[in-house]
Amino acid sequence: HCVIECEKGAYYIQDRGSKLGTIVNEVALGGQSKERRARLRSGENTLILGPPNSTIRFVLTVPETD
Repeated sequence: HCVIECEKGAYYIQDRGSKLGTIVNEVALGGQSKERRARLRSGENTLILGPPNSTIRFVLTVPETD
């Protein structure tokens, strides 16, 4: 469905072509959206697999970098 990637100390969620899409911090990825990748910010991030009303939700915490 999606993958978490680390690139040069920054973390990203990339939708892997899922039909229903992924939502990261209210940004739609995949599905009907042309966006495929979003950077995770320091602190808490919300990840939803599927549409906004999906019950498959996660809170991802990214540590602050020095």
